[in-house]
Amino acid sequence: MSMRAIASLTVCAAAFAGVCQAQVNLTAETASPGGPAHFSISHLAQVSAEADVADLQVLEGQTLTNSLLNVANGNSDIAAVPLILPFLMSRNLGPYAGLDEGAGAKLVQNVRLLYPYNFGGHGLWGYATSGITSYGELEGKTVLNGPPQGGALTSARQYLTAITGLEEGQGYNGVQVNWGQMATATMDGTADMNLLPMSFPDPDVTAAASAGSVVIVSMPKETWESEDFQRLASSPGRSPILLSEGALGYGANESVSLVSSDGNFRSIAIGAADIVRADLDEELVYAMVTEYAKTVEELKSRAPFLRSSGIGILDEALTPVCGPNPLKYHLGAVRAWEDAGFTIPECAKP
Repeated sequence: MSMRAIASLTVCAAAFAGVCQAQVNLTAETASPGGPAHFSISHLAQVSAEADVADLQVLEGQTLTNSLLNVANGNSDIAAVPLILPFLMSRNLGPYAGLDEGAGAKLVQNVRLLYPYNFGGHGLWGYATSGITSYGELEGKTVLNGPPQGGALTSARQYLTAITGLEEGQGYNGVQVNWGQMATATMDGTADMNLLPMSFPDPDVTAAASAGSVVIVSMPKETWESEDFQRLASSPGRSPILLSEGALGYGANESVSLVSSDGNFRSIAIGAADIVRADLDEELVYAMVTEYAKTVEELKSRAPFLRSSGIGILDEALTPVCGPNPLKYHLGAVRAWEDAGFTIPECAKP
């Protein structure tokens, strides 16, 4: 039985299209609970069900590299993905290097955007007892840098090499665990430091701080401001981050401190999006995204870090949805957002 056959979705689009559609089968894939990807997909499922638009079965704890493939191949219907992945797929790079020549570019055409957000930024952090207060001190150390495969791991490796010149397995030891084990691994001393997607505030950092003092290490200002790094920060699926210590979201009573030359945290934002099969019914997509757009503020209130996750921000200058990103919005999503008063960049319209 295919993944699509394990979930049922009953759709009545009378309020949107004047017709009631027949029952169809859908799945929605997302990451483990606790982050923006899980909150976003779960919210889409909830508001769609509450409005009698759709019932989605959410498959959580998925490797999002595979989720993109599942949607592109028509084996799943909706998924959360880092926005670097469609670019890599379109060029048979990274985790998609094993695809047949030209296959990635064709597969990406089967996928459309519902809306963007972000996974926060890559952050280097760990217990203060490690004694590590700079990227330059990671040589020979063990760094927890993501799951065994996927966009987060690829980005972390690139990020660390760009800052330090160190390569995994040569300059430092990389260790990976599945997303479902990540919270435990960051608390139990699996690595000297963690280099992972970080929200503001981050639930894993808060949990670790309950067991001991935690330091978050900003990348060096001079490196962040360099032409080479700004080029990396503006590459597919990314954008630069500059936040004051107060904007990181930790209270004065929490055992979390920032190590920075000027009190600012510098990193790269990890662009993300919820995507859908390109051939999914336009009226269905319109109905679901209409409910999501109406409840953006409700979604952002569900966790402190969601207010800094770019939810409901569609501007071209603030999201990596154009340029080298090959994905376009689903036409149903374009209509829904524009009817809700938002502006969709022309470069991202189908």
